Amino acid sequence: MPKFEHLNSYYISIGKMQIRLQHTYQRKLMLARRLAGLALSAIWYLGKTEVTPTLIEKISHKLGAKEFEILKSATSSMPAWMSDAIFRNE
Repeated sequence: MPKFEHLNSYYISIGKMQIRLQHTYQRKLMLARRLAGLALSAIWYLGKTEVTPTLIEKISHKLGAKEFEILKSATSSMPAWMSDAIFRNE
């Protein structure tokens, strides 16, 4: 399988498919395999300008109290804007 590096990504060709493996930071994966981790990824993806109190409220309801508490427990590893958005919800 040929592979080459480009902008912190690796590409692997399998048949006609080309798969891109992109570098990410450990703190973005800290809640992997949890619903709270999926919410964390979504918030990170949307970015500072798109994350509103209404969105955080929806995430809180979808996650449930236990998973939302897990998300809140990880705020020390988040950028300040994310932590602020999550705690503004209370």
